[in-house]
Amino acid sequence: MRSRRTAPGAEDSSDIIIPVGDAYYSMIGNSVIDYTEFGDEDAGEAEQEVYGIFMEKRASVCEDIMEQLSDSDAASDDSLTDEMQDYMDYVCDTVLTENTGILDSGAVDYSDDTYTEWSQGNISLYAYLNYAISRNWINTVNLSGSSYSSSAEIYQAILDYVEEYIESDSGLTVLLYMADGTQLGFVGNVDLYTMFGNALDNAVESVVKQEDVQKRVIQVSVFHEKNLQMIRVRNYCDEKPVFSDGLPVSTKKDRRYHGYGLKSIRYTAEKYGGGIVCQAADNYFVLQILLPIPESVRE
Repeated sequence: MRSRRTAPGAEDSSDIIIPVGDAYYSMIGNSVIDYTEFGDEDAGEAEQEVYGIFMEKRASVCEDIMEQLSDSDAASDDSLTDEMQDYMDYVCDTVLTENTGILDSGAVDYSDDTYTEWSQGNISLYAYLNYAISRNWINTVNLSGSSYSSSAEIYQAILDYVEEYIESDSGLTVLLYMADGTQLGFVGNVDLYTMFGNALDNAVESVVKQEDVQKRVIQVSVFHEKNLQMIRVRNYCDEKPVFSDGLPVSTKKDRRYHGYGLKSIRYTAEKYGGGIVCQAADNYFVLQILLPIPESVRE
């Protein structure tokens, strides 16, 4: 597996603006949300919209991957976007090497000049895999078990296999929408789902009403101040809500069955000795969750 890229400079996590779909995608990618349920007939309008966008994006990514792999004149790996470089690593390292053994790690000569060129990003994955075929680094038994009369047939078989694999591989979903939740490691998975799920549900419900697509964004921040871990969810809200007991009053018709989202978030935060603060100003609604950091995990 290659380790040729270093992480970019750390970005201030208190000022990351995430499109509404991406906020859900982070939860999808970390298996906090089962995105397949978003396509059910009884799924909410916002969930169905997110599901449609998600599947469209996934299909687009698969198409871009296959286009890159099929291009004999493909640019060198280091000239691709960071996103596409990650996809090429995913195909080479995860799909073909680790998960299937089609690219036989036991056969690869890691001192080979062409491998070095690939590991440094100086050639395309197309060039590397075709070279791997010429060096007998491809295990065709794991590929399909068929016999092939030419290198071109082997490469086409690899393309067919990869295309079918990535269209159903959940690993690609994780790659697309991975989020780092290490700062919240002291919070249980169910409690994280309760807080983020309800917070995002409320934010999505608000921003999908925005006619201006530039306002269909959710700002999600995870940061700490002193001994408090903070989660802030901020979104556009044209109508300033009315507050009762520190929480906005639901605008839904049947209030007996709504308004529990924020109450659930507050209850969960209080389990950890924390609480929530809701504010509305300048066409924005802000939810802030405050969680005391346990002494055992403080740096």
